[in-house]
Amino acid sequence: MKGKITFFLMFFLLHAFGLKAQDLQVTGKVTQKSDGSPLPGVTVTIEGGTGGTSTNANGEFKLNVPKTGTVLVFSQIGLETQRYTATGNSVINIIMTDRATGLADVVVIGYGTQVRRNVSSAISSVKPDQITQTPVQRVEQALQGRVAGVQVTNVSGQPGDAPTVRIRGIGTNGDASPIYIVDGFQVGGIDYLNPSDIQSMDVLKDAASAAIYGARGGNGVVLITTKSGAKNGRTSVTYDGYYGIQNAWRKMNLLDARQYVVMMNEGAANAGNSIPFPDISKYPSGTGTDWQKAVFQKNAPMYNHQVAVNGGSEKNSYAINFSLFDQKGLVGGDKSDFKRYTFRANSDNQVLTH
Repeated sequence: MKGKITFFLMFFLLHAFGLKAQDLQVTGKVTQKSDGSPLPGVTVTIEGGTGGTSTNANGEFKLNVPKTGTVLVFSQIGLETQRYTATGNSVINIIMTDRATGLADVVVIGYGTQVRRNVSSAISSVKPDQITQTPVQRVEQALQGRVAGVQVTNVSGQPGDAPTVRIRGIGTNGDASPIYIVDGFQVGGIDYLNPSDIQSMDVLKDAASAAIYGARGGNGVVLITTKSGAKNGRTSVTYDGYYGIQNAWRKMNLLDARQYVVMMNEGAANAGNSIPFPDISKYPSGTGTDWQKAVFQKNAPMYNHQVAVNGGSEKNSYAINFSLFDQKGLVGGDKSDFKRYTFRANSDNQVLTH
């Protein structure tokens, strides 16, 4: 009896050892492709299983997998998910790259960006091709007719005159204008911006999305992101320009001198007054001054020239833009002219510290 018990104990111990021997141990290190630095906090899970771990402060990990062929999944927010198939007890190195996110898929919300489908507050966005779709001299005009709940009204026809922007009605704190945030900084106005330099515009229209900006946020917030250099290792030089002429699209039919005299005489007679122009022969038909022709300029020019230089690498990028915009007014001659020179340069540099 004692021999049988010993036999069964040895059998179970050997069987358990055999099951344990099937477990494989995979160790390694996870680094970032851009600079080779270790990545802490990367989640390492078994695809289709329940086991998992995460990398330590040095990017290292250790995980037991049940068998050869087990797929390990490496994931972290903002990085592309990587997969590795275990082939045995081994030491591996995993390199993870940044996940590219298009501006069309996210919206700026003040503290950062959010995927549009996860945002429930009133936020509207204007894409770069919509901004440059029509030749506009001011950035505010790019919002006109493109964002629901935003009213853009031109106060006058003077070139360069700032339009009135109202988001969801009239404000109540003395100044009804929205806040303008350009690349994270609040500015007093955006008349200095060239519309072609803008990458995206997001309009925060309700209290929930604009709450972090305080009382002024009650009038809405316009978040503007300017263009930056491409990190593709190449330098590009581009030119963009146009030239056009402006004319009054419709004029009123005015009276000439003789028609005016006749109307004034008939009006005075109907009122029982003396006739102001008794001798109408002094005013032959077709005479007089066409004041519309005298006031409106003909073929008033408008043109824009822009030169952009941008480029960079994985760690450094730059963008340099120069533009000249000139618009002559239809009324006022040389006194009605808007000319703007813009020069903008920005760079993004990744500084490594050890």
